[in-house]
Amino acid sequence: MKRSIKTLVMTTIMLFAASECIQAQGSIEIKSMKFDQMGMGGRMVRLSDNGIFLDDAGMHFEGFINMTINGFVGKRLVCMVEPLDKDGDRIADRKGQLMNLTAFNVKSNQFNGELNVDIPYAWMDLKSKPTKFSYVITIIGPDGEPISSKTLNVDPQTIKVDGNKMGAKMMGDMFGVKGNSEKEVAAGVMMEGLLGGLFGPSVTAEHTCSACDGEGVCPECYGDAFLNPSLCRRCSRDPGICRRCKGSGTETVDID
Repeated sequence: MKRSIKTLVMTTIMLFAASECIQAQGSIEIKSMKFDQMGMGGRMVRLSDNGIFLDDAGMHFEGFINMTINGFVGKRLVCMVEPLDKDGDRIADRKGQLMNLTAFNVKSNQFNGELNVDIPYAWMDLKSKPTKFSYVITIIGPDGEPISSKTLNVDPQTIKVDGNKMGAKMMGDMFGVKGNSEKEVAAGVMMEGLLGGLFGPSVTAEHTCSACDGEGVCPECYGDAFLNPSLCRRCSRDPGICRRCKGSGTETVDID
């Protein structure tokens, strides 16, 4: 599987250079991409020559990719989003090529809808005042091979984030409390603190996950099942991800 993952990276590059749409056993039309909210934190899956690894999205834009999928009902596909710089080249950091992979199940034979995606704020070079943000969108099939690819451009002028809801959204992401306004989220945080005070604080300790050694990926398949779930039964509920820590890399234990 290690070789096939490396081949996937090279195949994707060839896909982008040679063609922006490949069809197999069905059809996939990647249409558009929009951002409509901001968030904080969350799991981000990236790919290297050695397999997948997990990263934190940090402050990010939340948006969606509009697409039409025919003929893949019941299949688990993976959407890979890669940012491009102003010259149209892929971008890398010290960990490797920037990307975010999102797995999803196709629930109907003729799907026409949206796939939610997170785009880290750090990916955007706002200082240069770009006229567009470009991303290569690649859909990867159940066998781990790319089946469709297209470059989408997002006009910065179309990014509309509701400032009245952004504060509550960011606070809710940080504290894990949902709400439609800052007051609702703040009340939720306060209630958690109050309940903790009434019933006594729980004494816990957080340490590196003993199953995955802090990597967050399944220790049985080393994350390979993320692209091909049939490879591992141990992580079948969340393919490729450590089932003990659920990808966080840490586990919390109570101290008596």
